[in-house]
Amino acid sequence: MPSSVALPTSISGGATLPTCTPDNVVLSSDTTTIHHATSSHILLSTALVKVVSEGKRFDARILLDNGSTANFITSSFCDRLRLPRRSASSTVTVKAVHIELVTDLTKEAYLAALNRFVARRGKPRSILSDNGTNFVGASNDLHNFLLESDLAYDVNQQGIEFTFSPPYTPHFNGIAEAAVRSTKHHLKRLLQLTHFTFEEMATCLTQIEAVLNSRPLTPISSDPLDFSALTPSHFLIGRPLMSVPHPQVTDTNVTRLERYQRVQHVKQHFWNRFYLEYVSLLQLKTKWTTSTGQPLAVGTLVLVKEKGQPPLLWPLGRITQVFPGSDGTTRVAELKTKRGTILRAFNNLCPLPLA
Repeated sequence: MPSSVALPTSISGGATLPTCTPDNVVLSSDTTTIHHATSSHILLSTALVKVVSEGKRFDARILLDNGSTANFITSSFCDRLRLPRRSASSTVTVKAVHIELVTDLTKEAYLAALNRFVARRGKPRSILSDNGTNFVGASNDLHNFLLESDLAYDVNQQGIEFTFSPPYTPHFNGIAEAAVRSTKHHLKRLLQLTHFTFEEMATCLTQIEAVLNSRPLTPISSDPLDFSALTPSHFLIGRPLMSVPHPQVTDTNVTRLERYQRVQHVKQHFWNRFYLEYVSLLQLKTKWTTSTGQPLAVGTLVLVKEKGQPPLLWPLGRITQVFPGSDGTTRVAELKTKRGTILRAFNNLCPLPLA
């Protein structure tokens, strides 16, 4: 363990930290705690350091992450060090899906669905939708209530901003309509197999929502032993989504299955369709004359296209070796996965990040 470290210049809140020399930071090696990961979660080591600023010593705990490109400190610690700040802003946009089942398309049903959404996810700042009469009616009711109520001003300002697209222009909603299509495209074909009760339909839609929110987006770290990826569920619950283990329903005649097995059959059928078509969509190619897209490189986290995967299980692996062809283009790679080392061609691999 070294006796001194140097802190980088990236700080949370836009503050700028001067480069510290080894004499400015003292590392107490006897207080370092190393956590060895025994599961799929990787715990990072921390250390207690003493930072010297203007002749004063401050105790701070740092995170030792070899795969990180920036380190962060809290705003309160930045104030204690009297560090100058610079304005900086960043925006992270993530598409996640929330599905609510309603009995009709009235204004009251929409308000009930909105209340359930707010109770579980929190109140949204704004809602973008088409100009359906139920959406517009709910917006007018909420707006009139806030105008006519005698609530305090700070409470009155906590209303939701409703934005509506022009008539007959569903493509204006863009990414929201794409999420709706991902659900309806497969669901309309599957519901022709059987009829569900309200409870069974709600269960099926919730599980489909979990499938859509489990798709991998980008690697969490550059650690070659880390096979985890960032998913929309990380922004909803802070961890990957899991499903209750259930045997594969292999009976193709859904009418001979029990009611509970019918729900699982539709869920697994949706997963198989979405998984294969989603990966194929990521690999969509047109006629080309030059190589395009992200090349296969050692250390890249990739999504492996495989059949027969259980729901919510996306096979990921790290490239350990590539095999260029005679023209210099890499089309085959060796991967290290949780189950061992495999060999796959480029048509079965999707490098992350996908965005």
